[in-house]
Amino acid sequence: MEKPKFRDINHLGWGYTSEKQVQKEKEEQKRLAQEDMEHSDAMEQTARKENFKAEMFDPKWFHFDPERAEQSPDSVIYGDKIILHVKTKDIVKGAGVDFVVADSAAKSSWLTERKLRARVKNDTVETQWVVDRNKNDSAEPDFKFSASYEGYSGNASIRSTPIPLERIKLLEFDLSE
Repeated sequence: MEKPKFRDINHLGWGYTSEKQVQKEKEEQKRLAQEDMEHSDAMEQTARKENFKAEMFDPKWFHFDPERAEQSPDSVIYGDKIILHVKTKDIVKGAGVDFVVADSAAKSSWLTERKLRARVKNDTVETQWVVDRNKNDSAEPDFKFSASYEGYSGNASIRSTPIPLERIKLLEFDLSE
């Protein structure tokens, strides 16, 4: 079994017996993070030299919970956790992509924006969002998400992709009887 790369270094109960060992582990994690950042920067520089043209395509969303996916594959309700997914081309692994979810039916949709950030991994980028309602949303929200990237290999973005909200039907009862 492979040892995990990162451990809870603030907890001495993981086999650490001294503050010195904790400090050593913190320094190792910092070194590994720096190496990852240097690798990403080197990849960006390579993309710049080779004139890559960044592209994003095939935006879609799907339910995180398989049970909800079966119940309602084409719409969401408040509280659902969904995954926003976009395919990429010529964007280096580890590059940051910005996602924006907004209510396009609101008078000032920019006030309804929820901003999320994710990293490219295996020519795709994904992030999670729990469907929520904020005070600036319209009475009947029309949620859409978009994604954008700016880097050495250029700029790329995707159009607004709808996230249909399930309309809850109120049951009417006749209490006169």
